[in-house]
Amino acid sequence: MKTALLWIALLLLLSPKFEAQTPVVNQTTSSAKKMLEKSAMEADFNVLVNALKEVHGGLHRFVSAAELDKRLALHKQKINASKSQLEFISILSETLAEVRDGHLRLEYDEQTYAELASARLFPLRLAIEDKKAIVVFNDTPQDNGVQPGMELVAINGHAIPELVSIMLKKIGGDGFVETGKLRNLERSFATYYWLFVDQSPVFELTLRKQDNSSLMIKLDGVLNKERALNRSNNPVNKAALSNFIIPGTQKININLDFLQDEKIAYLSVRSFDVDDFKPKLDSAMQTIRNKAPKALILDLRGNGGGVDQYGAYLVAQFVDHSFRYFESIHLKSIDPSFTKWKPKTYEDLKNGTLPDGKGEYLVSEKLHDGIGNQMPASHPFKGKLIVLVNGGTFSTAADASAILQSLKRAIFVGEETGGTSEGNTSGLNAKIVMPNSGLNVKIHMYGYWNAIKNHQKGRGVIPAYLVDNTINDLIQGIDAQKNKAIELAKK
Repeated sequence: MKTALLWIALLLLLSPKFEAQTPVVNQTTSSAKKMLEKSAMEADFNVLVNALKEVHGGLHRFVSAAELDKRLALHKQKINASKSQLEFISILSETLAEVRDGHLRLEYDEQTYAELASARLFPLRLAIEDKKAIVVFNDTPQDNGVQPGMELVAINGHAIPELVSIMLKKIGGDGFVETGKLRNLERSFATYYWLFVDQSPVFELTLRKQDNSSLMIKLDGVLNKERALNRSNNPVNKAALSNFIIPGTQKININLDFLQDEKIAYLSVRSFDVDDFKPKLDSAMQTIRNKAPKALILDLRGNGGGVDQYGAYLVAQFVDHSFRYFESIHLKSIDPSFTKWKPKTYEDLKNGTLPDGKGEYLVSEKLHDGIGNQMPASHPFKGKLIVLVNGGTFSTAADASAILQSLKRAIFVGEETGGTSEGNTSGLNAKIVMPNSGLNVKIHMYGYWNAIKNHQKGRGVIPAYLVDNTINDLIQGIDAQKNKAIELAKK
């Protein structure tokens, strides 16, 4: 997410006027069994929808007001009787997904989080390929029957396509992009299964082996805190752990290597969310200048974003002219009714915005310097630039990719970015706590519009070279996307 220092400062000054009140039933009842009255859920639903309409910075970016109202009404109709906390979580999750904002997500009450921490969850790490689920790791302590690379066909009688369909409806994503939602599902499959399917601690699985024979097996669930140790200790994962490549998970945030006798620089950027980003990037770019490679591969796969200005700073390393990064940043409100700003914060917002003529606001350069012209680096890299992206390329990483693509500065390889090219809704947020369920949502207020041309509405950066990394390749240490980038860099 975007976490510019200004936004952090503003968030620290924010305190919700609504506090979680006494739930309808005793908190000691489990979330799966705790029942909420219809009237209590409807009240919470209305609180959430009213807050969204009041402050969300991009509520109708991808869906019209009339269409969104229609969809919200349909979800509200699902509150037709008393329901459990988990059933209400399911309804709200699907409701929020209608906004098509990948930054907008439901945060659970303390008891639900506590139950998740103590629950025996689905014990495999999966990857989704063409609606098929492929085993990446076996997170059980001892089972050696389920091996990385096998296809999971069904869980407790539920076919994988059915489960993927159920879960994707409840996962938010930017615009009409599917890659980001799929990467999210892969990361949190076990949690989503527990929340949206069933809370069984035992899993009856049907799998397909590499020779197409079937395997039926029953596995106990595992605690999330046990996963890492189980994974490393279970010998069935040994080969996969030795070879497996997960783009965007390197330990060093900004990492520079040289390939092909130093003719190609390979620069990976994991995140835009660390304090020493600029000096680390400056150091890497200085090394690149000293070695003068013919081409540079910039790897932004798995980069979930971070500070706005760092994205513009990265782009500046590859252009020799001034450029626009954000076309505009919109604010629907600077004084939400359900939050309480400290006086200085409100004054900063009031003095740093301009009326847009429609009753809303435009952020000025005084509040955010990403609005103005951005200057190039003093010694930018002018050689061939190839950028690796995937569904994990989100928020600031997707913004920087979109600007580089719009400037026609780079060749893109991989899969569509998880964040949309035109921008997103993030930055400053206002927290709303629903009084009966204790669930809450941080509603982002800044509607960012990137300074780009010729894009498909609601779609991310779509690479010129679409290359899939199959899990079986990655398990063997083969990164087809990176290999394609190297091939292009050598030309």
